[in-house]
Amino acid sequence: MVCWGMTVTVLLALFFEESYVPAILARQAKLKRDQTGDWAWHSAVDRVKITPSDIVVRYLLRPLRMLFTEPSEPCAAFLYQER
Repeated sequence: MVCWGMTVTVLLALFFEESYVPAILARQAKLKRDQTGDWAWHSAVDRVKITPSDIVVRYLLRPLRMLFTEPSEPCAAFLYQER
């Protein structure tokens, strides 16, 4: 079962087209810049600046806050732990 799941995941990653609209627009803007030489082509994704503090807050602090403030999370972790 795991082998089948990994095979499907790899095939999807290799052969499916991107469907996230901001990523598609960023790729199109880059293509236009390369084709025309006009560096005025930009997308909204190009304007976003991610700082290390954004990463810390989003991927470290938010899950910890959920763990301690959401009553269902510790209960679920306790109930579904492997023995």
